[in-house]
Amino acid sequence: TAKGDNLFAKIDNLRDKGVLTKHGAAVLHNIRNLGNAAAHEVKPHSTAQLMLAMEVVEHLLMDVYILPAKAELEFGKGKADE
Repeated sequence: TAKGDNLFAKIDNLRDKGVLTKHGAAVLHNIRNLGNAAAHEVKPHSTAQLMLAMEVVEHLLMDVYILPAKAELEFGKGKADE
């Protein structure tokens, strides 16, 4: 679970814990800024920007939750460390 009072702090906390890479955190901050601009400034974004944001979120979910669970089912827990 990410710790922090806002999304900025939570993203940085996940980076500091090693859940996210430095580059991954930077990408999420870009998406956070995109969302803030849309929500607070009513700034529209291009279809390409929105599609990229969705790809990043999908990749993050796959990397953090789905693939580790599939690997554990297939190989067992902790097999990669042996």
